[in-house]
Amino acid sequence: MRKRFTFGTLLKMPGLILLVLGGALALQGQVEVMRAARWPMVEGRITDARYSYNDIRPSLDTPAEYYPSLEYRYEVDGTVFTGDRVWLGRRLVLSSGQEFDSFLAAYQAGSTVWVHYDPADPARSALFVKPDWWRLRFLIPGTVLLAIGLALNALLRRFRPLV
Repeated sequence: MRKRFTFGTLLKMPGLILLVLGGALALQGQVEVMRAARWPMVEGRITDARYSYNDIRPSLDTPAEYYPSLEYRYEVDGTVFTGDRVWLGRRLVLSSGQEFDSFLAAYQAGSTVWVHYDPADPARSALFVKPDWWRLRFLIPGTVLLAIGLALNALLRRFRPLV
């Protein structure tokens, strides 16, 4: 007897694909952050501090987004490096100019900061290393589609007419 292709099966396939891709993306990001959390740190100095502004938003009720842009200089084993990667993992987005002004006040040019650097490649660095749990959001649609598909298949099996 040939197996029927159902709407539930149709929903399960994209659900599985989203789960696998979302899981891979989340895992890749978390592994990178976990490794970087063990990187050594050296003292550095901010050389430039500014921000970019994104006013493209879905509605007027949604606040604009501000992203920090910091450049810094640090030294490892007598070699001076410059970096501009602020976050590794979670990215800071502030929704008001006041929040951002207070953030930038703490990181003005000339301010001292701690720089995480990769011992295998000291030119690779970041100021903040924090897990990005927000990446897990990609698992939500996959889980929902898979659950709906499984439920529909179970219902169809239960109410399938006897022939």
